[in-house]
Amino acid sequence: MRQSFLLVSLVLVALAACGGSRSELALGKRSGVAGDWDRAVAHYENALRENPENLEARISLQRARYEASLVHLSRARKHQAVSELEEAAAEIEIALALDPTHDYAREELLEIRRRLVEKSEGPRPLVVRERLFAPIDLHFPERTSLRDVLEALAKLAGVNILFDESYRDREVSVELKGASFEQALELLLTTNGLFYKVVSSETVRVVPGDARGPRHRQP
Repeated sequence: MRQSFLLVSLVLVALAACGGSRSELALGKRSGVAGDWDRAVAHYENALRENPENLEARISLQRARYEASLVHLSRARKHQAVSELEEAAAEIEIALALDPTHDYAREELLEIRRRLVEKSEGPRPLVVRERLFAPIDLHFPERTSLRDVLEALAKLAGVNILFDESYRDREVSVELKGASFEQALELLLTTNGLFYKVVSSETVRVVPGDARGPRHRQP
């Protein structure tokens, strides 16, 4: 009799847990439909804590975290548009905590932090022009990642280089002698359907040609 009572009790506890997780799932779905993805994440996490084996909760949580991260990235860009760098950095940090796969956002966060340091320290001089126009040799006879080539070029010139999130890498072979940084950059990008935008006095961003507007050159 006692064993039957214990069995019934265990079943009731299990049913209560399932009921709780179903309730959290319903709340998560409702929040997602309303576009409140942060709240949806919280509900799905609760559902998963109550029932770690709940596959629906696990899949729904992944989607909610991704959607919530996009919301925070969108907010970050709005803050950046009005030069609210600290707020933008905070939103990107939240987005990366929700979904660490946003490599572009990680680069963007590093650039914002650099700008915040620059702002706190006061204006910094432009990159020394002699370094931009000094002759550079690039020797990559074997087909090599274009990204690696561009990063090597930027390192030689003392320039930071970022890549747009829509950038798609390819392999190239390069043999350049005595070219300036700008000449080498122009040649590598235009021959591969790319262009660049100046982000700051020391940073350029590589952007696909189908996203181009007016070309920006290094001052």
